[in-house]
Amino acid sequence: MRIAQILIFIAAILVSRTFFDTRLYKWALFLISLFSIYWFQPVSPIRNLDFWLPSLTLLFAIISWVIIFKDMPFERESSFALTVILVFLFTVGILGLLKISFLLSVVSSPGILSISAVAIFIVVVFLLKNKFPISREPFSKVIILLILALFLVLKSDGLAAQASGLIRSINGQLTTLATSSEISWVGYSYFSFRLLHTLIDRRQVRELKLSLREYFTYLVFFPAFIAGPIDRIEHFSSQLGNIPPGFHKDDFLDGVVRISRGIFFKFIIADSLALFSLNPSTVGLIKNTLWAWIILYGFTLRVFMDFAGYTDIAIGLGRLAGIRLPENFNKPYASRNVTMFWNNWHITLTQWFRTYYFNPVTRFLRSRFGQIKPWLIILGTQMTTMILIGLWHGISWNFVIWGAWNGLGLFLHNRWSSVILPKFNKIRQHLDSRAFQAISIFLTFNFIALGWVWFALPTPENSIVIFKRLLGF
Repeated sequence: MRIAQILIFIAAILVSRTFFDTRLYKWALFLISLFSIYWFQPVSPIRNLDFWLPSLTLLFAIISWVIIFKDMPFERESSFALTVILVFLFTVGILGLLKISFLLSVVSSPGILSISAVAIFIVVVFLLKNKFPISREPFSKVIILLILALFLVLKSDGLAAQASGLIRSINGQLTTLATSSEISWVGYSYFSFRLLHTLIDRRQVRELKLSLREYFTYLVFFPAFIAGPIDRIEHFSSQLGNIPPGFHKDDFLDGVVRISRGIFFKFIIADSLALFSLNPSTVGLIKNTLWAWIILYGFTLRVFMDFAGYTDIAIGLGRLAGIRLPENFNKPYASRNVTMFWNNWHITLTQWFRTYYFNPVTRFLRSRFGQIKPWLIILGTQMTTMILIGLWHGISWNFVIWGAWNGLGLFLHNRWSSVILPKFNKIRQHLDSRAFQAISIFLTFNFIALGWVWFALPTPENSIVIFKRLLGF
């Protein structure tokens, strides 16, 4: 999200919230979110891909709504929302044919016939919403598997490059120019997590009886579409249904302060730290231990300022819009142990994995394999959870090692706090002392910082070079 986009979003929110009544304002949020998924998508060298990827986002959202809310009767609001989506789809396609950008980065269009075929498919799915005589369970499982398969392709350079070559071949473009960077589906990671949440919890979500407009606004809510946070649908929908009408001074002041802090963190501090923080191009330039630690700490601060900055901007825009998005960071580098760090860093992501992976797998192993020692189950689930979080960032050995590094840290802290520490009363008496807390924060910070070496670099060989420099070799 660029500063110009942020300013336009602020203006759009303030104008629509000030001059529209509550009903029209909710439609405005829907339209802005619909527009944003095309606006955020960068131009791709692959012909028409910058049109099709956002359009697939629309398709996933509509199909998932049909699956989840299968028993809801037709109502005017959802039918009108579908009409708006289709009109917008054709409008973007026509603008692409005419080479008129109008803020959108789309510069190509697959043609009216292709768009019409997609529109007809969407309408048929919508009209058959209450006509399926069989259970929707198989359909939801297929969508979930498809989401995970796309994740695998998008996060793997090798698979993404092959997919790029395949699409180029279909388009009649040179396959020798195919690269993994050509397939950049902006917003897919966070959109898919919201989508998976609603499909996995579809029985509870179905009770909310959301219209297509409400469901779609949740999935692609523009402040959080690119970088989170990942809100739960029941929390989001309750706020969307109770947005107070008109301009609200508290929302405005809190939102502007949060956005300003986010811009300062991201575009001033983080972008400045990028000049002397760890990255692949600096590996061969580091010749002494002091400089190695400086660029490591530079990256450690940069990754926080970058991510926390984007989160502040998202939360601030949400607050302006009347939606309180969940917090994603809570002074993580002031944590006294690794467990506290991961409870305070990217909070909504770790909660998502805890809810949909760690807790279910732990319960399954304990109920089905009671003979396995508890500490082995804890080790396995913590390690695999963190490795999955690593692979979510990208499929490479370095992300696997980064996940294992943090998983091992979590396990060691678990053993320390639950097994070792209770046996030493003298140590427990000093846990709340300032000196002990300072030492704990220092050790935790450096453990996390050293873990970022694996995160920042593309290969284990690069990371080993940096570790050697850090240790004075």
